[in-house]
Amino acid sequence: MIQIEKDIPIPVLRVGRPAQYPFRDMAIGDSFAITGAMSILNVREAIRYFNKKTGKRFVVRKVDPFKNISRCWRIA
Repeated sequence: MIQIEKDIPIPVLRVGRPAQYPFRDMAIGDSFAITGAMSILNVREAIRYFNKKTGKRFVVRKVDPFKNISRCWRIA
């Protein structure tokens, strides 16, 4: 006989792959560094897609051109 159980929570359905960039967790004024492993073009493309879905705005600027370090800030 199969036992019936009550009050067992349904697990959250995870669809797709995990987020590569922390856009969803960022508040206005937060930023993260973009180093050699991450391409500025890839980050900008991800920003464009995320902005279209959520309306949140981000900006990418070079911080240290000699070390090839940039940052991404959430601005709205």
